[in-house]
Amino acid sequence: MFIFSLALLLAGCSDATKDTDSESQDNETDSADRFAEYVYVTEAPVGDLTCFEGGFAAQGEWVVQSPVADKQQEVPFTGQVIDFETDDPVTEATVEIFTSNEVYGAPDSTVESDSSGSVSGTVPTCSPYSYRVSTDPLLEETKVTIEANQIDGFDTSASPEFNSVSRATYAVIPSLLGVSPDTDKGIVAGTAYDCTGDQVAGAQMVIRDDAGNIPESLVMKYFVDDFPNRNQEWTSEDGLWVAINVPVGEWNVEMYVADGSGGHLLMATSSVNVQADSINISSVYTSSGDGLWFPSSCLE
Repeated sequence: MFIFSLALLLAGCSDATKDTDSESQDNETDSADRFAEYVYVTEAPVGDLTCFEGGFAAQGEWVVQSPVADKQQEVPFTGQVIDFETDDPVTEATVEIFTSNEVYGAPDSTVESDSSGSVSGTVPTCSPYSYRVSTDPLLEETKVTIEANQIDGFDTSASPEFNSVSRATYAVIPSLLGVSPDTDKGIVAGTAYDCTGDQVAGAQMVIRDDAGNIPESLVMKYFVDDFPNRNQEWTSEDGLWVAINVPVGEWNVEMYVADGSGGHLLMATSSVNVQADSINISSVYTSSGDGLWFPSSCLE
């Protein structure tokens, strides 16, 4: 009886193992299918990608830049708040600066733009920081815009630009792109850059967590001539992209290009902490795995 019972138990375990293996394979298939919904470009990329030939699979590691330590200083700045799409100045905007490069708690400093969009204060050089731009909610001019990994080159003063997405741009997303933003989630936008700092055409983005999961709600769209276009399937010459309805939390932006043989190369990643009902800017730089790209003045 014992042997018979043991045999049944082992048989049950075997069946359970088969079920588990089958479920795992199904999950892998589903994940691959979902990935193919976002990454399928066949056109050759346009841009200088020679610093990362073959992508991450061939290189095996990301390029890590090390700024000169004594060039990481706090300096005065006179900058400007500009519209992300039009580059027009944004007046009466509040800019909150977070030198920890994370938008948590109280900002390290807060400045207001004047009638020409100009702002002044202090920022670190050669060290990444984050900022949050907003305007008076009653005026309904600016959507809360957050950007991490801002790095200013080494000098005795700085001239940063702070991006701001207008509510007018946000309001036309449904008609332009055919998708309505969920205010419980966030929008991620950015630019794909090549080895020289120019934009990459022919790249596709996908948003995933550390386990490789793609959010069910994710919608990826691209721009043409600095304007959102529902029919554009990958980055155009402006390198701009937008991810809509990304759940709140930590996510990774991944940039892929066609390898010329039917496959795709992972060329860059950048992390982003998405906040609800806001625009979160997270650009990607070829060969960088953390979204950090230091000006040459920080490395010499």
